[in-house]
Amino acid sequence: VYDGVLMPMAKECLEAYVRQLPKDSCSDVFDHDPRSGVLQNFSDAAAEKVPGHADFVQEAKEWLSDALASALEKRRSEIDLAVAKAKNTITEVVESLIKQFQTKLGELRVYIRDIGNHDPRSALIQEFDKLV
Repeated sequence: VYDGVLMPMAKECLEAYVRQLPKDSCSDVFDHDPRSGVLQNFSDAAAEKVPGHADFVQEAKEWLSDALASALEKRRSEIDLAVAKAKNTITEVVESLIKQFQTKLGELRVYIRDIGNHDPRSALIQEFDKLV
C-alpha cells in the first residue's frame, strides 16, 4: 500500500508542486505557499484510495511535507543565486560605465584646459573644472 499506491501519489503531488513554483523572483508564490492545500488534497485522495490505512497515509503525508519544504527551499536558493549573479553583473557594467565616463570626462578637462590656455574665457573653464 505504502510503496505501491501512496508514494507514487505523493511523488505526483510533489512534481506538480515543483512545476508551479516560480522560476524567478518576480512571482509572489513564496508569499502564498500552497503546501497546506497540497497536503490536504493528498490526505483526502489517499484516504479515499486506501481506506483503513491511516498510519500509512500519515507517514506518506509527512514524507510529502518534508519533500515540499525541501523543494521550496531549493527553488528559493536557486533564485537567490540567480539574483546575486544578476546584481554582480549589473554592478560590473555600471562600474565599467562609470570608469568610461570618468576617462571621457578627464579627456574633456584636458581639451578644455588646452582651449583655456588660448582663450580669454579661462575663468569660465576654471569654473567648469570646479564643477566636475
